[in-house]
Amino acid sequence: MSTETGPADLVGQDELNQLVLQHEAEQLLYAYQDRVDHKDLTGLAEVFHPDAVLERQDGPRTGRDAVIDLYRAFADSDVTNAQHNGYNVRVSETDTAGVLRVDSCFLAITTHASGGARYVWGRYRDDMVHHEGRWVYLVKRILIGRTLLIAEDQLAPLARDSFGAMTD
Repeated sequence: MSTETGPADLVGQDELNQLVLQHEAEQLLYAYQDRVDHKDLTGLAEVFHPDAVLERQDGPRTGRDAVIDLYRAFADSDVTNAQHNGYNVRVSETDTAGVLRVDSCFLAITTHASGGARYVWGRYRDDMVHHEGRWVYLVKRILIGRTLLIAEDQLAPLARDSFGAMTD
C-alpha cells in the first residue's frame, strides 16, 4: 500500500477555491490592462459591470458608459505605445456577499507622438463581481502614486538595443 500523496492531496477545497479566485482576479486585471494598452473600448466595456464606478483623483465616474468615456479620452490622446504592468495581486472578501476586493500595484509606461514618455505608478483597489457568467469590475479605484515625465532627448533611439553600450 502506497503512502505517497500527490499535490491535490495536500490542498483542501478552501485553498483550491482561493487559488481559482486569485487566478480569476489576475486574468481580469491582465485583460483590463491589455485592452487599455490597445485602446480597445469595446473590450474594455466587457470587463466592467453596467453599474460600474471608476474612482480616481479627478472624481468618480458612475455607470459603464461614463467609465468608458475616460478610456475614450485616452484612446484619442497622443499615446503611441502603452504598457501597463500589474503585480502583487491580493484577493480578499468584503462585507458584501458576492463582492471580492482585489488590491494590486501597477506601473504604466507610455510614449507620446508629441515626444517623450511617462512612467506612472500606483495601486488599484478594485471590487469584482460575477455577472452574466464572468468576473467584472464593479468598482475600479486607481490611486496614482507619482508620474515621471521623460523628455524625448532622454530616450535612447528606437534602433538602439537594450544590451549594447549607451554612448554614441
